[in-house]
Formats: sequence, C-alpha cells, structure tokens
Amino acid sequence: EYRLEEIFSNQPILRSFHLKILTSAALLLACFVTSAQAETLAEFFPDIYADLSPEYQEEGKLFDFQQGEITLSGGAATLNIGPDYYFIGSDQAKLVIETFWGNPEGQKLLGMVFPREISPYHQGGWALTIEFDNIGYVSDEEAADYDYEALLTTMKKDAIADSAWRKENGYEGIELIGWAAPPRYDAQERKLHWAKHL
Repeated sequence: EYRLEEIFSNQPILRSFHLKILTSAALLLACFVTSAQAETLAEFFPDIYADLSPEYQEEGKLFDFQQGEITLSGGAATLNIGPDYYFIGSDQAKLVIETFWGNPEGQKLLGMVFPREISPYHQGGWALTIEFDNIGYVSDEEAADYDYEALLTTMKKDAIADSAWRKENGYEGIELIGWAAPPRYDAQERKLHWAKHL
C-alpha cells in the first residue's frame, strides 16, 4: 500500500499542527522530467536564506530541494516533481514536521512535497507528506470490492484516539474529516493510493 497522505500546515507564532485539504493527489505527477535536480537552500530560496540568522543558515545547509524524477527510499515509488513543486527527503521532512512545526517525534516519512513558492520556513504554509505502509498484498478482486467507507470509519476512530493522545501530550488535536482524494487502486502497479482530509 502506498499513500500520499497528510497535508500539514504551520501557523504563525505557535507553529502548531494544522491541516489543509489537498485538491488533487495527482498534482505531483504533472511533468515529464527524467532526472532529479537538487539545489541548496541558498540556491533555491536565495532571499529567504539571506534573511536567516547564521544559526538558521547553517541549519538550512541540511536541505536538498529536488525536482524531476525522484525514487523514494527503498524503491517504494517514483515521483515526477514538476517546476511548481519540490521534494525534500526523509531526514529533512522529520526536521520540518517535528522541529519546525512542533509535532510528536517518531514520524515515519519518506519525504515531503511543497509548492515551489513555499519554503520549510514559511509561516502558514502547507506540504504533502509521503509515507509507505507495507501492510500486505492487495488483490485486484479485494481492491475492486473493498468497503472504503468502512475503512474511513475505522480511520476516523483511530484519529479520535490519536487526537486525545496529542492533547494529553501538549499538541494540538486533529480531526479526520474525510477523503481529500478517495482511494484509487492501480491494478498495473498493484498499489492503493489515497489522501486524507484532516
């Protein structure tokens, strides 16, 4: 199972956990670039880099902003990132989600995709997190007949429990509203895709 899931947003001052809806899970696959191109923070966002303190400029050296064809860690999938977006890898995504945006540690991310105009330091921005969950094989028959509304109901119950834990541990709660992009099974690749609206 391969999921393009949560969309995170950071709020000014509080840098709290807040989520926005994704309008199309296919936005990442909008170009036909054949190889990844990586740039540093200073190259990709020169104005933002120039305004950062020396401490944050040093931290910014950890980032590689990638566009083009990107193979995710472990070969889980390949993304084609067009000029309107960019990708950052697993360690950089954890830094953004956990340190910049104040979410719990232990996020299992393969990376994040941002709109080209939004940097990881952007106040009020959003991004798409990318995760892989190796929960097992999905047959063509199961995928065609699966009750995805029942799955959503279960996921909503899990989100309520997760939200309670977050509040108890000083984080902002979350609510699973529904599908941002409903489940879609790729029979050729045998992969199930979805996006959640939190």
